[in-house]
Amino acid sequence: MNKGGQPGRLPGPGGPPVRVAPRCGWPPGAGGPPEPGMPGPGGYGPGGPGRYPGGPVGPGGASDPNAPHEPVSHVDLELTDDQLKITVDVTWAEEVYRTAVRPRMMGVVNQLKGKMAVFSAESGPHVLAQAGPRALGTPQGTPRGTWNRAKTDPDRIGLDYPPVQRVSFFADLLPYLGRGSLGSQVNKNAAWYADKNLEVGGAWVPELLVPTYPQSAWRATTPYAPDAVFGATNYVGISGAGLDSARYDPKDPAVKTKLGMTGYGWGSKAEEVTDGLANTIYLMQTPPGLQQPWIAGGGATVRGLDENDPMAGFRYNQGGKPGTFALMGDGSVRFIPATIDKKVLLGMSTRAGGEALADIDVRAPRVDAPKPTTTDLKSNPVTPVVPAPVVTPKADDKKPDDKKGDDKKSDDKKPEDKKSDDKKAEPMPKAEGTKPDDKKGDDKKPDDKK
Repeated sequence: MNKGGQPGRLPGPGGPPVRVAPRCGWPPGAGGPPEPGMPGPGGYGPGGPGRYPGGPVGPGGASDPNAPHEPVSHVDLELTDDQLKITVDVTWAEEVYRTAVRPRMMGVVNQLKGKMAVFSAESGPHVLAQAGPRALGTPQGTPRGTWNRAKTDPDRIGLDYPPVQRVSFFADLLPYLGRGSLGSQVNKNAAWYADKNLEVGGAWVPELLVPTYPQSAWRATTPYAPDAVFGATNYVGISGAGLDSARYDPKDPAVKTKLGMTGYGWGSKAEEVTDGLANTIYLMQTPPGLQQPWIAGGGATVRGLDENDPMAGFRYNQGGKPGTFALMGDGSVRFIPATIDKKVLLGMSTRAGGEALADIDVRAPRVDAPKPTTTDLKSNPVTPVVPAPVVTPKADDKKPDDKKGDDKKSDDKKPEDKKSDDKKAEPMPKAEGTKPDDKKGDDKKPDDKK
């Protein structure tokens, strides 16, 4: 390093040390490389302010007069006397509309449509209970609790998706409820909360809702899609005895007696329910406040019973009686009182537990389907007027009627014709009437003589 100068380069072979001036270098020694000068003033390199397309003053930039401008949202206020008129014109970017605005708008629309569907459709536990037997009538049996989503994500290296990222089995039950068109709109190979499933998931399914519940229990929200409102379900599938029973492997003999009719990875065929379809629970009703999106897979729609307190999460005051309703495998409905023996309820939750449930009709009585009712229209009583019986005349009876009619017509016509003849005859005297007129004329002759 030379005193007072900038760092120099190593001298070339045989050359003296190089002294560097502020702006230029001394001649190098023999064989030494030339010393570069100081850099010149900075130019407009890549990323210079606004010199390239997309910059503030470049083509398409904010200051480009030819660049298209997005419409600006605005709020107009107009005050007339004591009335204030507010006009709001809001413009959203496409992504904002798709991810934030549209889900909320569709949520409101689905709520209105859902309310009308619940009020107008035939719903209730007995309607939903028929889906199980209909599914058991197929070779596949009842659907597995979550759809077996295709392994299309290479980052998962062939691993199954977790149940919470799959679509619920209710999507497969929709055709058995007469709603196959809705079920066909579900993208089962995507997450239930994916954008492509938000709209169909927002639809309300009347059969999955309890009409007597508050309307707030007919819709559901979730942190997986915080900007969306989903149609809810007030029923869940029962996976068996144990909170983790939905995850059991049906091929494991150690848990065979604890399996229910559906789990995350399995369904049931009729021959697998050896405890009897009438004794095995398929679905149970949940109380208001515990509703979940019907399209959501995982614990939202499939649950196992707590072996210490199997009624936990199901107790509700049903018409003055604490308990819940259970939809059995044969399509019947039973009322489960809150005081039921937990061994009985756990036995009802398994399909092949081998429990003795001889007194099940006493412990969990059947609930008959309500009979269709007709509504009488209230109005002032009106005495019905009974019309006189119509008698078809015989062939013989027609003759006197026809004759009478002919006589009546002839009688009516005769005086009319006579009257008309008299009127016509007044100005035209008959031949016999001319003689007196002529005679009168003869009488005038003597007057003339006079």
